[in-house]
Amino acid sequence: VQPASHRVLLMEGLWRTRCVVPDLESRLVPEGAINSSVLAAEKEDTKGAALLTAKQDADKKKKQNRLALNRVRCVMITLVVLFHAGLCFESGTAWASLAPDLERDYMAYLNIFIGRSGWPMDVFFTLAGYAAFHSLRVRSVTDFMIDRSLRLVPSITFGLLVLNPLTWYLWYALSQVIDNLTGAWSEYTGFWDLYLHLYVDCFSGNERCSAGGFCVQHMWYLIYLYLFCLLGLPIFLLWKKFTAPRIDTSAKKVLVAASFFALPILIWGTDLLWYLQPDLPVLRVFSKRNFLEYFIYIFFGYFLAWCDDAHEILLSLTYFFTGVAVALIPALPLAGLVRDGTSAGKWGSIWERLLVVISAKATMYAVWGLAHKLFPHLPRMMGRCFDYVADRAIAVYVLNNILIVCVEAVLYYACAGTFLATYTVPRFLLMFVLTYGLFFAVYESLFRWKYTKPLVGMMRGSDLGPKKEVQTKGSF
Repeated sequence: VQPASHRVLLMEGLWRTRCVVPDLESRLVPEGAINSSVLAAEKEDTKGAALLTAKQDADKKKKQNRLALNRVRCVMITLVVLFHAGLCFESGTAWASLAPDLERDYMAYLNIFIGRSGWPMDVFFTLAGYAAFHSLRVRSVTDFMIDRSLRLVPSITFGLLVLNPLTWYLWYALSQVIDNLTGAWSEYTGFWDLYLHLYVDCFSGNERCSAGGFCVQHMWYLIYLYLFCLLGLPIFLLWKKFTAPRIDTSAKKVLVAASFFALPILIWGTDLLWYLQPDLPVLRVFSKRNFLEYFIYIFFGYFLAWCDDAHEILLSLTYFFTGVAVALIPALPLAGLVRDGTSAGKWGSIWERLLVVISAKATMYAVWGLAHKLFPHLPRMMGRCFDYVADRAIAVYVLNNILIVCVEAVLYYACAGTFLATYTVPRFLLMFVLTYGLFFAVYESLFRWKYTKPLVGMMRGSDLGPKKEVQTKGSF
């Protein structure tokens, strides 16, 4: 804005000089030219002010998007803890032996909605892809991979070598006390026998370990996330070179909206491969986890960050997808049938799975959109609480399983003879609250320090020194 104003003052000064010193007539511009320059400068000032206002609006929008997507992680990680705690009270699950007298069939319906249908993890992977795009805009490839490696590799190693064996042993020992557990797990003679042979037995099919590939427990998510960073990085870098198209016509908007409806069909296609080729390695890196499906969500999040217009179209459909998600809630119990193999035939399961996928993806879209509409406008104190949990989401994820087992062990003895020993819902809620509280106590006392925070994914590349920024027009 300033250069145009300076030109106005300069031209006015020249005009006054012309009036005072007539012999400068031949060297000064005509009066008409001065008036034209003044008008052009005023117009440029107006245009500059409009551009400044537009930039301020864009910066405000970026800040709101950042708040929304950061705070939605708080909600998602809370659902993960809620789901894992609920497994202790769901009939027929591995964790149910921790509370055999409190097993309830209705807990399965809660767990299907908040975990087994898959939409919370879909949101997590979409967030990862969205963040990867904006991170690569302001960081070099080296800094990006250093940051991801520092956050994921130590936490994966700590989880697989320390937390998982300890969690399985505590579960096994507590189950023996509570329910006199017998069977495969009882063949381990002690902690070191289990620790030294757990993964060998799981992946070799030894009957001593009944967990199969799922012996990695919840660490599968962090493993997948790191693999996606490695495998997707070349595609991300190539994709970044292309400019996002403008979606400014009705036909383009309808096409993009249709693509959102097509995504569940694409995910369902990976499930078809799962049913037809159950042993295909690209699908089953770990048992019961569809690698290809989650890989698609990484690129979906990258696409939303790359094309702002497409992201805006998705947000404009928030209330539509919310209605679809609510209407299809009765279809979610089919997720349990398909998972347990109790549905009527393979092809019956496939069509039921399509209904589950549509329901879960509509829920994911709805949560994504509602987060953008609600979370940036939370009260200040509530927003700070959301941000605190969201910034430590990986740490919550890494530690939650072992903390749940520890809390259940304490509650088993502390609640004996009280109403909490017979009523499932109060016991479940108490265990959830205590698990969250114990996490904050453990994290703040043990894992917020320089040499321990890498173990729970809280080490960042910026902790090693200033990052090398790349040239970009903006940042997230």
